[in-house]
Amino acid sequence: MFNNDKFPPAPNFYAEWKSIYFEPIPNSGEKITILIVIKTNDKKINVFDALHPTVIDSLYGSKSSSFQGLIKLIKSNILKNDGYSNIDGVSGSVWHSALSENLNGIIRQALYKSASLGSAALKSLFDDEDAGIENEQVDKRWSKRIKTAVLDLDSSYENSFDLKIPVGRDIRIACGFHTSRYTAKFNVCTSQTIIRMKSNLVDLQILDTNNISSRYDLILQMPTDEDLQVTPKVLARMKENVEMLKREISSKSNINIFTCNNEIEGAGRIFEMLKAS
Repeated sequence: MFNNDKFPPAPNFYAEWKSIYFEPIPNSGEKITILIVIKTNDKKINVFDALHPTVIDSLYGSKSSSFQGLIKLIKSNILKNDGYSNIDGVSGSVWHSALSENLNGIIRQALYKSASLGSAALKSLFDDEDAGIENEQVDKRWSKRIKTAVLDLDSSYENSFDLKIPVGRDIRIACGFHTSRYTAKFNVCTSQTIIRMKSNLVDLQILDTNNISSRYDLILQMPTDEDLQVTPKVLARMKENVEMLKREISSKSNINIFTCNNEIEGAGRIFEMLKAS
C-alpha cells in the first residue's frame, strides 16, 4: 500500500537535554528558561542560549549587558560541573531523551518543548504580521547598543547619535548616527521588517539628494546561520528580503546596506566609514 521510498529515514541522532531556569526574584516561583544543556552519546556536555539578545533587551533594558554577563557565568559553571549548576537562583529540569537528524534539531526541539520565553518572543517577533510596535522597540534597542559600543571606543561622538536632520522647510529625518561625512540608520532584520527597511532607505535617498553627508548606511543586525532560535525558513526569507533591497539600491553608489551580527561589528562599520569618507 505504501511506497517506502516516499518516507524520510528515521532520525538516528540521539541525545539528552534539559532546561536551565533562572529565578529573577528569589523564592518567587517565577522562572525563566535561560539555557539548554545537551548531553550527547559520548557524554559530552554542550550548553546553548535559550534567550535571543533581542528578548534580553526587552526584559532588562539598560541592565541587559549585566544579565548577559550573568548567563555567561552560569554557562561556565555548568560546563565545569558536568551539566549541573551550583549557583543560587539557578535550577534545572530532568533530563529528556530525544531523537533528531543532528544536534541542531535536538536543540530546537528542546527550545520549543521547554516553552522558553525566548521561543515565544521570537515567534511573535518573526511570525506575527502585527508585530510592528515590537519591531520598532527592537530597532531602538539595537540603536542604543551600537551607540554604547561606539562611545566605549570614542566618546567624542556622543552628539552624533539620535538626530533629526532638517531637510527643506518643515521636514526632519531621524538618523541613528550622523556627521557631515557619514550618516546611518539602524534596523534589526526580521521577516516582518521589509516595509520599515524600505522606508529607511527612502530617508537615506532624500538625505543623499540634499547632500547632507558623503556616504550612507542602513546597518542591519542579522541572525547568523548558526542561530538556533531562528528557523532556516525564516532566515532564508530575511536574506531574500535583504538581497532584494540591495538590488533596488545598487545604482545609488553613496548608499549601502551593511549586515552584521552584533553591535561590535556595527560600531566597527561606523568607524570604517568615517575613516573612508
